[in-house]
Amino acid sequence: MSHNCLTSVHNVEWLPSLVTLDLSANQISRLESNNSLISLRALKLSENKLDAFDATPFSAVSLLYLDQNSLTNISGLAHCHNLEVLSLREQALPSADSAVDIDLGSVKDIRKVFMSSNKLSPACLSPSSPLLRLQLLDLASCTLNALPVEFAANYPNLKVLNLNFNSITELEPLVGMNCLARLMVVNNRLSRMRRVCQILSRLGRTGRGSACSLRKLDMRGNPLTVGFYPPAVTGNGTNAEQKKLKDQEKALVRKQQQGSRRDLSDALADIDGPSPLDQEISWDDGAKTDREVEINDPFTLPPANPQADERYLTRLDKATRLRRSVLELLLYAGTSGSLHHLDGLDLRPSLGEDSPDMERAWTKLEELGVLRRKAITNKP
Repeated sequence: MSHNCLTSVHNVEWLPSLVTLDLSANQISRLESNNSLISLRALKLSENKLDAFDATPFSAVSLLYLDQNSLTNISGLAHCHNLEVLSLREQALPSADSAVDIDLGSVKDIRKVFMSSNKLSPACLSPSSPLLRLQLLDLASCTLNALPVEFAANYPNLKVLNLNFNSITELEPLVGMNCLARLMVVNNRLSRMRRVCQILSRLGRTGRGSACSLRKLDMRGNPLTVGFYPPAVTGNGTNAEQKKLKDQEKALVRKQQQGSRRDLSDALADIDGPSPLDQEISWDDGAKTDREVEINDPFTLPPANPQADERYLTRLDKATRLRRSVLELLLYAGTSGSLHHLDGLDLRPSLGEDSPDMERAWTKLEELGVLRRKAITNKP
């Protein structure tokens, strides 16, 4: 029943066997039920006009999508013992002083949380109890200047963390995340290369000398990576703008032809299940599978173009190329070679004599006493 201009829905309790209810993209301001819907597993209410929501009657849901409403809180979450995925992106808050204020500690078994493009209260980042099962946390574009000191202790088993488009200057609160496989900190305020590399080398490890779990890292758009990569748009932008308009027109046509479509959160919040549609798209959390496709997510950056990057490197000044090579070597060494993707590109630093850039980087780091090539490469 999505995309139908509905303003109200009543008597959903008369459908006790209902498993999925999709009311997204309507004009609904309230959804209530006099009885619990014990069979309901997926409830989709994105793009409505909700300013209050009580999850108590829907305590059996495992997927709850509430993006693009006007919610600052959700009551009854403590009753949702089966909740695995919660998406609460882009709430239209009533005032500049308002903030999304949710204690995720009341849903201890939740696996994935999407809260991008919201102003968040301290309770959202510091739940009342640690979320030991949480694997994915999306906090992009949330006006964050810093993370709480106890951040890692509250989310110790995260595999994917999206902190893109904030103003974070320090990553030390992430130390203690021993399972982290993918970290996104695009367009933040990271500027101290040595400091950042030291902290990243401590992530994804269960103990000293243990293997590192970190596989993907994206730090594009930070002060420490300025000038490292070609710009995303070249020319006067006209062609890119025309392509964007054409893509929007095509998307509108597809929506009209297909009717109800899976919203972005639905695609990103894929959980294991028997439905082929549920398994069609997932948000990469480390190892990439054959069924994964790229998702047009406004809170992540697409992969970089390796050919364009190669051309850009040939024209890049020597000092900047050296800094980029040093960063790559520090990250490669710090993660014991586990890091496979850096800033949208495959990370395959040449540790031998073939690459002049890497040779200069090795020499510089050895002169400074930062790295010893023999310790990394096991060369005599």
